[in-house]
Amino acid sequence: MIYRFVVFIYLSLILPFKFILFKHTREYIFARLKSARAPKVPLTAEKIYVFHAASGEAEYAFPIIRELKKTRSNCKIIMTYFSNSYLDVIQNNSEIDQVVPLPLDLPGSTRSFLKQYKPTAIFIARTDLWPEFLTQAKNLNIPLILFSRTQVPINNFIRRFYYRWLYQHLSLISVVSEEDKINVLNIVPKANIYIHGDSRWDQVQYRLSQHPSVQYLKPTFVAGSIWPEDFNFLATAWDKKFGQLVIVPHEKEDHFFQTIKNYFATKGYIVKFLSEWDFKVNFAKLNVEFDILIVDQFGVLPRLYQNSYGAFIGGSFKKKVHSVMESLVSNTPVIVGPYNQNNREAQIFKNVQVEPDSSLKAVNEIRNSKQFRNLIQQIYKGHVNNKPQFMDIKGSVAKNFLKDIIGYTL
Repeated sequence: MIYRFVVFIYLSLILPFKFILFKHTREYIFARLKSARAPKVPLTAEKIYVFHAASGEAEYAFPIIRELKKTRSNCKIIMTYFSNSYLDVIQNNSEIDQVVPLPLDLPGSTRSFLKQYKPTAIFIARTDLWPEFLTQAKNLNIPLILFSRTQVPINNFIRRFYYRWLYQHLSLISVVSEEDKINVLNIVPKANIYIHGDSRWDQVQYRLSQHPSVQYLKPTFVAGSIWPEDFNFLATAWDKKFGQLVIVPHEKEDHFFQTIKNYFATKGYIVKFLSEWDFKVNFAKLNVEFDILIVDQFGVLPRLYQNSYGAFIGGSFKKKVHSVMESLVSNTPVIVGPYNQNNREAQIFKNVQVEPDSSLKAVNEIRNSKQFRNLIQQIYKGHVNNKPQFMDIKGSVAKNFLKDIIGYTL
């Protein structure tokens, strides 16, 4: 009752002002009005599964949707979303049969949605738990499954009470790690809980498998998603003896591109831009002579890690590191700066040893240019002719997840 009162106050007093002031709020409302007015096209299938994700968290759902379609080819998939920011990606996924916005979290709208589609089960990616939606689904005896969940310890009494109430609606919780399981059980001791891992690993591997890996002419190191703060350390640490350097700025800014080019060109390096040739045709073989390659195109970074001998992940000298996952899936040792606590995979893989060098980890933290240079040299000498293997990802998260819940909800 308290939650419903808070929602009523928000919709009555706050949302109208946000509607006037913010474009994304107007898009949020218009999407739901359009969905409500749209002709109701029934999905005819024995099994209908609803997947819900908040924007980019759809990436967690895609591997499970693919696996469901393989094992139950006659099922239908409905994907609901909260904001429009990731809508194009969801709509372009051919394995999703219908895309609709999640209704306003009110008793009438959520109950109407659930009675219209009559889902066999509802899958929620990682975080986006809406109390009224959970309540109405449980009242209709629809299984609710939360997957790829991470859980930090909660000591605050009010927050613990709130999450205990949310989790008690769920039929099953699939978490990433043993630590997450312990933290969930500390909140709700009788939770039905499994450890399956992070389904993004499957998604990264899948995306890489859709394209041929990049072949380099010489040993190559990749600096991915870098900012000017990262470049200041990278530039002074780099030496031509380390082979080729591929630099992928996080933002497509001409000024930063020229800063990188001018710095290395004045030192006698051969500097090229990816856009200088038809990269869509020739990208599988970077057979152009270069010392420094500046990648001024979006969407190609994960493929660049595959045959590089090492990688530096940007943001880690600025504020927070970007994803290390693509490099790790490619079995490419990673270097990060001091700002990496935001990334769970970075913390875990600091403890994963890369054979045969016992001092080298899958993720290695450095704090200055001297450490940076020494570590690049170490990786170059030890692994340029001996590609390390510290990851073994074979789409196992989604398969194990579905294997454990078959017969329970599916």
